[in-house]
Amino acid sequence: MKVIAIVLAAGKALRMGRNKMALQLGEDTVGNRTVSAALAAEVDHVIVCIGANDSAQWLQLINHSQVSTVTSIEAEKGQAYSLRAGISKVIDMDADAIVVLLGDQPFIQSSFIQQLIETAKENSEAIYVAASFEQKERPPILFRKAIFSDLMQLKGDEGARKFVRSRLVKGLKVYSSDEINFVDIDTKEDYAWACKHL
Repeated sequence: MKVIAIVLAAGKALRMGRNKMALQLGEDTVGNRTVSAALAAEVDHVIVCIGANDSAQWLQLINHSQVSTVTSIEAEKGQAYSLRAGISKVIDMDADAIVVLLGDQPFIQSSFIQQLIETAKENSEAIYVAASFEQKERPPILFRKAIFSDLMQLKGDEGARKFVRSRLVKGLKVYSSDEINFVDIDTKEDYAWACKHL
């Protein structure tokens, strides 16, 4: 099964006031940590979706053979457009599935991403495999090729969660009790916490 990770990193970061991906965490950046975690799982490639004004200098892995970027020129309209930009590139690469990750979740563990992939391999009838924490589905989420065309119809800030919560789409959940997988950096307070708990 050919799996490609899509890291959504084109958000406006209004609450932070600056590019969250470029924030330093130790010797790494917030965004680069997420990309590194994806690479450490068994994915064939990682596509990083960036905004039109992002030079991606924060992406220390930009020259890695298994990493590429795609610019979402409509990113300001909502997350759906970044996802669509990533899927457009995935379709050209003939992937069997994608794993969608948020670039501002720097503590996501590669072993958990791998667990999603292994669950999908063992359950070929599942159209998606979603992470779940405290009875709520959230990224990362794996989607099979069968739903790519539907994901390309999303608009605005309408996320892929729409399909996860639909009873018309058959999927599975992988539960995690480790909150660290789902910590995201939205505010200065979040960033301060992340630096303290690194």
